Amino acid sequence: MDAYRKLIPLLVVLAIFLAATGCSRKPLTEAEQYTELRDSFKYRTYLTLSREGLPLALSAYNERIVAEGIVGEEKLEEGVARMLLAFVWATSLKPDLALAEIELASEELQSPDERFLLHSLRAIALYEKGWPGLAREESAAGEAVYTDIRDRQKARMFKLTSYLVMGSLSIYEADFDAAHMWFIGLEVETGFHWPVQCVDIARDLRAGNIQTALQKTRTLADDPDLPSPVGVALRDLINRIEAEHGDIDSRLFIPRLIGRIAWQSVVHSSEQVWRHVSGFIDKLAGKLEF
Repeated sequence: MDAYRKLIPLLVVLAIFLAATGCSRKPLTEAEQYTELRDSFKYRTYLTLSREGLPLALSAYNERIVAEGIVGEEKLEEGVARMLLAFVWATSLKPDLALAEIELASEELQSPDERFLLHSLRAIALYEKGWPGLAREESAAGEAVYTDIRDRQKARMFKLTSYLVMGSLSIYEADFDAAHMWFIGLEVETGFHWPVQCVDIARDLRAGNIQTALQKTRTLADDPDLPSPVGVALRDLINRIEAEHGDIDSRLFIPRLIGRIAWQSVVHSSEQVWRHVSGFIDKLAGKLEF
């Protein structure tokens, strides 16, 4: 019995030590969380699946557009296809898959302009993960290699991807003037004005002009020519505003919604090339999603 009594103080000290060390464990930094994600089974599995599957699907797609003699449609390059797919993932609540796809795209895209877009696209996915510090670092890294792609002669596919990515990133960073500029470029390519109008709505929400934003959203949602997915997204926004849940101007909901609407402007474009490319990317996303 005496031996047990002698052990009691030691056990108490040990319990206190274990409790203290457990409580003092610091939460993981954003960088450490990112490292954990990249080491995860899901992330590594997706890398393997997409690395092997996308080139096969892309080859079949490019062969088909040649065989069908689709006039004016350029072949879709693997790096650009991966960026578009990553954009779809990032704006569809799947930032893990977006980050993995961007990692694969970085193996294909090496020019300053391409690296600029990759950094910017990764920043969007990092914002979606809730890692704003890393996102800002990526955005700054993109600016460091910026070569003013707006004034360069680039393939239309690359330009379209630029407008999508940079317009959306600008919304995440509340730079509405820049978002307006990039989405004007998207409007020129697709013929649709919804993304630009959504920038104005986001600006009003940010400024606290709730009723103005609500009226603009209702007016846009009442457009009879609006594709169904865009109408659904806008009605979702209207419901959130009217419910006054307090999250209508959240850092993620508005940018994500506008990103989806921007993508729909590509999906429903009168340009055959954009309909074909977006259709391919959406089908690819359906095959790679898990």
